[in-house]
Amino acid sequence: MINIKNKKVAQALSLFSCFMVMATLAVVRNGRLFGVSVHRQIPNVEQRNVVSDTLQRLADGMLVIRTLQLGKNITGYGGPVPLKIYIKDKRVVRIVAEKNQETPEFFHEACRLLSARNGKKIDEAQRMKVDAVSGATFSSKAIIGNVEQGSVFAAKNAHEKDIWELINLDIKTTAGLIVVLMASILPLFLHRKSYRTL
Repeated sequence: MINIKNKKVAQALSLFSCFMVMATLAVVRNGRLFGVSVHRQIPNVEQRNVVSDTLQRLADGMLVIRTLQLGKNITGYGGPVPLKIYIKDKRVVRIVAEKNQETPEFFHEACRLLSARNGKKIDEAQRMKVDAVSGATFSSKAIIGNVEQGSVFAAKNAHEKDIWELINLDIKTTAGLIVVLMASILPLFLHRKSYRTL
């Protein structure tokens, strides 16, 4: 005679094996499980460069936002003024100017603006009104514009997505999940009217 404890274990193993079969089929057919891609996709070089040009996450959790692409239409006296904005724990750590074509003497004066937002939260940095430096107006306005663009980008992209944002819960996925769960759970509660006896 089968022990009740063994029946429960057998039912649990049956449920687990049904889930594994359905999960395997979902991955093979769509390459996704609960809406999350399980295949590691390697983007082409252009896509990788665009992403790495704008947002980079360092090993210590610090975000580095490069404004080269974000502020490509914002120019100083000598052309674009790209910046790197370092953010950790939703606070601006520092802002560093990248290589540009500005006149060094004037740009050095405008660089005082780079430290104005250090230590501020992202939303505080967005709201800050900073005046241009007299004598380096074009460079100052380019720095201010790039910092504003970088702050807007950081506000939208600084948080890490949790599992609920990654899961695709459209109607087809939800319906399929309900069907699989019902097919797995219902046999546990519905019994045949006639039992086999020894």
